[in-house]
Amino acid sequence: MLLMKAPCLRALPLLLMLAIVGCGQDEKATELTRTVKLSTVGHFQGSGFELPARVVSRDESNPGFRVGGKVMSRPVVLGQAIRKGDVIATLDLRDLDVLRREAQARQDEARISMASAQDAHDRYEALAEKSYIAVSDLTRIRNDVALAKARYQQATLDAERYLNQTSDAVLRADADGVVVGLFINEGESVAMGTPVARIASGTALEVEVDVPEDRVKTARAGAASVTLLNDAATKFPARLREISAAADVPSRTYKARYVVSGLPRSTALGRSAKLHISDTSGQNKSFLIPYSAVFRQQGSTTVWVYHEESSTIKSRPVTLLGVNGNGVMASGLEQGSRLVVAGVNLLREGQRVTPLAAIKQELQPR
Repeated sequence: MLLMKAPCLRALPLLLMLAIVGCGQDEKATELTRTVKLSTVGHFQGSGFELPARVVSRDESNPGFRVGGKVMSRPVVLGQAIRKGDVIATLDLRDLDVLRREAQARQDEARISMASAQDAHDRYEALAEKSYIAVSDLTRIRNDVALAKARYQQATLDAERYLNQTSDAVLRADADGVVVGLFINEGESVAMGTPVARIASGTALEVEVDVPEDRVKTARAGAASVTLLNDAATKFPARLREISAAADVPSRTYKARYVVSGLPRSTALGRSAKLHISDTSGQNKSFLIPYSAVFRQQGSTTVWVYHEESSTIKSRPVTLLGVNGNGVMASGLEQGSRLVVAGVNLLREGQRVTPLAAIKQELQPR
């Protein structure tokens, strides 16, 4: 009996080895036929982006009082259309009126002193002709007359200045426009030159936008267009007119103004808009791809590119240019490339895969 079992025992290791080899081949076959989800990406013109904007007037002014005081009235309201000469705000005239009357009193005093000095001069001139007084006395009288005239002239200028200040207590519009900003309220005390309101003339319309510091270069060189809120189908060409030389400290953005061609004159100031900027230089040709297609491999940003002729995937390094809507912009790809967009960290170089379905997912920028 033992002699019959001996050949079987000797064959047992060989059977186990064949079983192990068979399992390994099954795992390898499974790995070679992994099913993946693919996405075909379309070309997104340049490394563009969009920023929220607002319609503003090119010509704006911030009028303020030329004197300080307490604000008594501010008849204008935000959004009000005003005409040249309309009252924007007024100051309390009591203190200014006191100063004006003091200046007039000093002017009257200087006038009387000048007249008295002139009378004395006339008498001394008559006495000097008869040699009744010394020449030095006549010279002194002449100097007194000149000094009295100078004091009267100074008092007159002071009276005019305080009279002007009284009229400056009423702030009027310099031109027709729309009130787009208010900075003071009734009862507040303001210093000389403090802005009271912001007046937009509305003669030339622009859009104002805050550009992030990492996009200033593209904003300077890129092609721009503007769409208004609730009218995304109509695009207006735009041109950069100016951009701030210094960034806003809290937001780290640069304020920029764009001249918009064809924007209707009836467009309301402050209306929300969207600025579209694209880099047309061709140096940063980019594609909008899904977030899930990107992974890190050996310190570089990489995607898996599917090759239909061999049914394999190969890694390709890409350069991320920014985030746009529901994807990321990347350069280093070719238009029409098919990328793996699911389970990218479970794949290996040259692995054979089977597409899940004929999925063409072309992302659109927001």
